[in-house]
Amino acid sequence: MGTFKHRKLSVFKRLFFRTLPTVMTFWAITERVLSHVQTTEMGYLRRVHSVTFSDKVRSSEIREALNVETLLL
Repeated sequence: MGTFKHRKLSVFKRLFFRTLPTVMTFWAITERVLSHVQTTEMGYLRRVHSVTFSDKVRSSEIREALNVETLLL
């Protein structure tokens, strides 16, 4: 993985994995909120991996390539 991609992934992990659990304690967890979190997460990971939605690459393939697990396990 390139250095620039590594930095972007580092920012992702810092922002999402550290702040999301704290913020979610204040939210009412609904399916809609979970959907928005997953959409935002995958949008960022697609940009990091330089893949657009129209490239028809599965989310699981992007996660595997970047070695990232889903936030909402």
